Amino acid sequence: MSVKPLTETELAEVLQIAQDGEQKLREMSDSATIMAEKWRIKTQTPDRAIANPESKITS
Repeated sequence: MSVKPLTETELAEVLQIAQDGEQKLREMSDSATIMAEKWRIKTQTPDRAIANPESKITS
């Protein structure tokens, strides 16, 4: 089985697709981190929030 080497244009296209995918993964990770933090704050025990009046609980 022989494999034809990619042209410079094809390599540039593959690189662009990979970079776009990397950016999308970064955005998804950031979104998941924000959602997890909101969930952590939302499920924080009320006793702890009352004991620490300086804590800022937001929805």
